[in-house]
Amino acid sequence: MPVVFGPRPAKREVSDRRDEVLFIDARKLGHILDRPHRELNDEDIACLSDADHVWRSKDSANDYSDTPGFGQSASLKEIRRHGHALTPGCYVGADLTEDNGELFFDFMLPPLADQRRIAQILGALDDKIKLNRRMNEILE
Repeated sequence: MPVVFGPRPAKREVSDRRDEVLFIDARKLGHILDRPHRELNDEDIACLSDADHVWRSKDSANDYSDTPGFGQSASLKEIRRHGHALTPGCYVGADLTEDNGELFFDFMLPPLADQRRIAQILGALDDKIKLNRRMNEILE
């Protein structure tokens, strides 16, 4: 489905961003058609377009700010520091997740306890296998 754009807005002042690049991680937008193809709907396209327009705009009412997990404005100096990598994830980072109030240790202790029990069982099995091998060596 082709995207139809409305009339061009009036000429607006744009920020001088010659030494900057706007990185947008759009992996969470749209839906995957197949591995190399992702289809964006009109709202996704508007979201990307709005981010670009705000980033370019000189209008102080629409000041651009980086959004963790979505968009990051990076200077050429920063891109150089990253070895000229142009992967959005290098700059955008992870989005902020909501704090559910659960402490890390409360969340991680049950799986760790399970792993400890599994390690004990495997250790006991390993001991039985070694004993069985010794018995077979004696009987041979």
